Order: sequence, then structure tokens, then C-alpha cells
Amino acid sequence: MAMIACRVCGRQISDQSTRCLYCARPVAPSGEEDAEAEAARQEHLYAMYATGIGMPSARSRGWIQRLREESIAVRLLAVAALTPLLMVVPFRTIRWIQDIFRP
Repeated sequence: MAMIACRVCGRQISDQSTRCLYCARPVAPSGEEDAEAEAARQEHLYAMYATGIGMPSARSRGWIQRLREESIAVRLLAVAALTPLLMVVPFRTIRWIQDIFRP
């Protein structure tokens, strides 16, 4: 068992430990282990994106972006619902209405 210096705090730790005892940072793996870990990470990310797990869904878009795809009648109903907000937050409501009808 050899002693190596931690790359963060510089204190001496065992070369077999996975974390520094003093600062709790992970010990840097060797080059071969690092390449294997990166290949496994890339394979995992590819599997996630191939199935669509990491892709943004339609629900992650805001309500204004979803309203832009609706018909003009639905957009007019949404503006009618926003009309009472003109008294409370007029500038923000006007900006929302402009965003709904922006092409």
C-alpha cells in the first residue's frame, strides 16, 4: 500500500482508497479506468437518447408556446380569459397577448 497526495487538499492518502479521508473528494482514477468509465457513460447516454428519455417533451414548453399552435378561436378565448389581468399586471398581460399572436 503506497501513499499518494490528494489532488484537492494535498494530504497523504492510500492509493487504494476511492475518496480522500480529509476532504471527501474522489481520487482520480487511472487512465484506463477513466476511459472505461467514459465509454460506459457514453453508452448509457446513447441508450437514453435512443429511447427518447433525455429529449424535451411537449409538456416542457410554456403555455404560450402551446397556445401558438392552437386555432385562432382558442387563442381568442385565452385572451378573453387574460383580460381581467389587465387591471392587475397590465404590461405583463399585454406582453403575453402579443406573444400568443406572434407568428
